[in-house]
Amino acid sequence: MGGVQYSTFYFAEEIIKQKLYKLAILIPFKGTFSSLCKEHNIPYNIYNPISYISTSFSFINDKIRIPNPFSLLFNIFLILINSIKTRSLINSQKPDIVITKGFFTHMSGGLACKMLKIPIVWHLQDLVSNRYFGLYISFLNFLANKIPNCIICDGQLIKASLK
Repeated sequence: MGGVQYSTFYFAEEIIKQKLYKLAILIPFKGTFSSLCKEHNIPYNIYNPISYISTSFSFINDKIRIPNPFSLLFNIFLILINSIKTRSLINSQKPDIVITKGFFTHMSGGLACKMLKIPIVWHLQDLVSNRYFGLYISFLNFLANKIPNCIICDGQLIKASLK
């Protein structure tokens, strides 16, 4: 389990300890993190998203990457489908706040929370690459200004990459 899972876990523990909000953590699949949450009575939901496809073709051990334009359209469609699935799950739990981690989860969970008017926190743990001539970071920045109510960054470099 990585640092972002632990920081999400500690953040959730603190929210629960302060008893200020009803919390929901969305986890795509069962694993080590869901076991940790279960062990410490931290509420979470497994939402089993439809899997996304890679946004690029990779060659020579990832030294050469070519964008996959089909994946962009297909993944946007899947974000919409997954946001509908996520929305019904979130709506049944009625949380005060939702924390997401992972790019596609930020998108689908974010759209679901926007539809439900529930505050959403994005937890960003990775430095966003400047690939595809900066389009990726521009797209993320656009969405970061529209979707989340708050963003937690695991490092100054990540924070600096956002506008």
